[in-house]
Amino acid sequence: DVMITAHNYDIYYGTILVVPSLEAYVVLGNVDVVSGSNDIIEFGESAQVSVTLSNLGNQDAVLNSVAISENDPWITVSTTQFDTPGTIPALGDFQLPDDLVLTISPEIPDQHEIVITLTIETDSNSWTRELRLTAFAPEINVTNVLIMDYAEHLLDPGETSDFRVYIQNTGSAAIGNMSATITNTDANITFNNDSDSMDMLYINGEDFLLFNVTASDNAPPGNLTLVEMQISSDNGWQRNLQFVLCVGYFGDDFETNTLTRLPWEDSGSTPWVTTTVNPYEGIYCARAGFISHEQTTVLSLSINLMQGGDISFFRQVSCEQDPDDNFDYLSFSINGTEMERWDGEVSWSEESYPVQPGPHNFT
Repeated sequence: DVMITAHNYDIYYGTILVVPSLEAYVVLGNVDVVSGSNDIIEFGESAQVSVTLSNLGNQDAVLNSVAISENDPWITVSTTQFDTPGTIPALGDFQLPDDLVLTISPEIPDQHEIVITLTIETDSNSWTRELRLTAFAPEINVTNVLIMDYAEHLLDPGETSDFRVYIQNTGSAAIGNMSATITNTDANITFNNDSDSMDMLYINGEDFLLFNVTASDNAPPGNLTLVEMQISSDNGWQRNLQFVLCVGYFGDDFETNTLTRLPWEDSGSTPWVTTTVNPYEGIYCARAGFISHEQTTVLSLSINLMQGGDISFFRQVSCEQDPDDNFDYLSFSINGTEMERWDGEVSWSEESYPVQPGPHNFT
């Protein structure tokens, strides 16, 4: 092993190959790949791999056979052994007479490393060498769902609307000729157009598929529907993705005069309540409980979001103003991290924060 250092440079670690001067020593030489129309191995392709063996020693290597082996569920190799009599001259090369043909699974993961073992037998020695190649594939994910009502982008009960499902390719291979079909089991929505197609989605590209839906007149506001989307494409590739459609908005306007529409949780010294005093709109709003010194009143909501988006609310504050915001204040936290706090006299205004899919606690 060798280590090279220099001021303000990373340390380089390497290996110096020491070859006995009077023996043959066989290693892998040039490896040429033809896969599809280029030298990049991608999902669902058949790759031809030309392998050259190099003799770094000072004696000829009389070659008897080359055995091929692999243990990879994503590929198959055309042959397991070359019975190839021949001589690799000292300091010379020898190309295997036939290419290795690799059949790549359409479902191979992106940037998957393929390892093929070659066992090289000569009259006087045996060497095991590893041929390492990388295969590339697309990675398709749903990034957004947009209701195309051109108003509030909400699907209301009884409404029919187009909607876009945005998908992004974060993988290392482009994908073309995609076809998508959506299904669901929720009686509250009906898909009027449940299929669409896309010509091409390049690496890091984003585009949308267009569908049409009708929400039942009896669909409850905030009704969440899990939609299955199956996408298939060239080379036998397919994926099953999911996204969520919401009828109306998922929220609470407190017009029931209770804190029961959502799974609110109270803690602290005194509970939150609903009140008719100075609501932002409608008749009711939620108000913090009355507290004294060194007391708290806490309202929290724990939910598992199936889709990312924004959490928003309107707030008004009326309390003692503290220059350091350490005593009397209203605060909002997501998963225990305080996002903002307010004190003094603050008029009604809207606050909004982005959130990702998954479990969250809002306090």
